[in-house]
Amino acid sequence: MKLFPTLVVDDFLDDPDYVLNLAKNVEYNDPGHTNHPGVASKDHIGDIDRELFEYLHFKLLGIYWDLNNKISYNTRMDFLKIDYNHKGILNKGIIHIDSEHGDLCAGLVYLNKDAMKDTGTSFYKLKDDSYTISQENFLDIIAKHHAGEHVDNIENICQDHYDKYDETMRVQNQYNRLVSYGSDVYHSSTSYGCGQTRYIMRFFIISLESTHQNFPLLR
Repeated sequence: MKLFPTLVVDDFLDDPDYVLNLAKNVEYNDPGHTNHPGVASKDHIGDIDRELFEYLHFKLLGIYWDLNNKISYNTRMDFLKIDYNHKGILNKGIIHIDSEHGDLCAGLVYLNKDAMKDTGTSFYKLKDDSYTISQENFLDIIAKHHAGEHVDNIENICQDHYDKYDETMRVQNQYNRLVSYGSDVYHSSTSYGCGQTRYIMRFFIISLESTHQNFPLLR
């Protein structure tokens, strides 16, 4: 069931330079076996800057709901840094959804100034609904690649996966642009450019409860 529309909001943060500075100076995890490229910040934004965390919730949730009515929510927010020069990086994202862990909505804010063209986010639909993403035959292989391990024919393995989808929309990477989407929407980074470290602030809405309001696409 579709609960959230895909949204693009420009000039989302009041002070994006402050947030970019945080993203550049926080500590990041070491590369590991993950389903995504790059490394996440060791601390969540709520632990890095609580005031910023509350402000981001107000800005984000206010797009969807009247915040004069009480909403209970559980979210996680962090920074993601993707260095194209790391050996576990393909120059294209892996098409995926974010609902495997029960999340309702996900999104990001681009934090690169002068980003290269087509380094934003692409959205997709399956050509054949019977196709499923295999943990053993695909995700485990991708995780090894992201950890920097050698994987034979990684480009062909990924291309076979890409061929299962049609691109439906492409959002360009623009500084301080928010992209938000339902966690059941297939998406990926369009590309990572060349020679540029990619910084984003990402968020996941895990749960929401309100006795006064309903989800955007159920109203």
